[in-house]
Amino acid sequence: MAGRYDFTIVTNTDFSRTLTWNDENGNPVNLTGWSAHMQIRSWPTPSLLADISTTAGTIGLGGSAGTITLRIAASVTSVIPAGVAKYDLFVTNVSSLTSCLLYGDVIVQRGVTT
Repeated sequence: MAGRYDFTIVTNTDFSRTLTWNDENGNPVNLTGWSAHMQIRSWPTPSLLADISTTAGTIGLGGSAGTITLRIAASVTSVIPAGVAKYDLFVTNVSSLTSCLLYGDVIVQRGVTT
């Protein structure tokens, strides 16, 4: 079952967030050999604003530590319009089974420093 997690991005900045996925006993899920893919889309018209993945090197998986590091470059955040967007994060395990791990809102704040 997917969990909800909202986060904020400030435009014109490099975004980085590290999350830890724990199982029902509180132990980190071993992500060795897994892959991940996340998209951020505008709402209500779903235009693609950011697309990151393990394949592109913009999502890092921490193996037995269960960590997932999301990275979005300032060159990408600079063109995301201020407001509220939507995202989901899909993971694929070593058996090629894909599921939605997280979803939620991305609050995009316009950076004021140039």
